[in-house]
Amino acid sequence: MRARPRRGVHVASVLFVLVASHGLLDAFTNGGDGIMILWPFDETRVFWYFRPIAVAPLRISDFLTAWGWNVIRSEMRWVWAPAAAVAFAAEALRRLARGAGRPSRA
Repeated sequence: MRARPRRGVHVASVLFVLVASHGLLDAFTNGGDGIMILWPFDETRVFWYFRPIAVAPLRISDFLTAWGWNVIRSEMRWVWAPAAAVAFAAEALRRLARGAGRPSRA
């Protein structure tokens, strides 16, 4: 049986990826001043050339408006659906790899 990584290391890794990806996803939004991706070394604000994600409102009450629903649809399409697809594919590959080493039942 293979040793499993500690749960804390796994959780820390997932949180690191989430935090690190936040700034990169912000660069795909269609509003704001851009992101300082190399801060504190460079204070230049940048956007990606492709910016399909609608910029989110700052007030929670604005999420109940047409603008808010547009943001939610945009994030579902460009962030959550692709993330879910990657997660499902990774889980399927993990299960296939785990099942590949087992003898078949006859």
